[in-house]
Amino acid sequence: MKAKKGRCSPTEALKLLRLPFEPTDAAVKLTEAMHRDICPVICNGVVIKPDIARRLMVVAKKAHGRWTACIVGNFAMGGVKPKDVWKFEIDKVKTLLPQPDRKAEAVQAAATAATAAAEAARAEAATARAELEQARAALQAATEKMEKAEA
Repeated sequence: MKAKKGRCSPTEALKLLRLPFEPTDAAVKLTEAMHRDICPVICNGVVIKPDIARRLMVVAKKAHGRWTACIVGNFAMGGVKPKDVWKFEIDKVKTLLPQPDRKAEAVQAAATAATAAAEAARAEAATARAELEQARAALQAATEKMEKAEA
């Protein structure tokens, strides 16, 4: 789905959440977020107060092979009318999407850095071994020269 800003219908909100969630689970997520005032619902251009929103829920329905969503209420009187236009803020709906695991990314980055540091240490150790061998060879040559000079 395109990166949109603004508002969307309950069905569009369901579609935004369709990849990580089954449609019925997405409806439950939207309902919970609406009840916790994480994702306020808007009716006919007016943001519904949290105490009223707790009496509403998002219902997912499959008709003609397509999933749709609507808002229903459990009001004794009044409540949700067929002509009501319900919306959600798209940015608020997107906050319900699972967030990437930043901890795993940090662990991977640390492991990569540790591997690079270990490689650098191995290379430095190899250089030091080569220098040590050269020093031993020079010492051996000097010792032999000294022995010849004494003899």
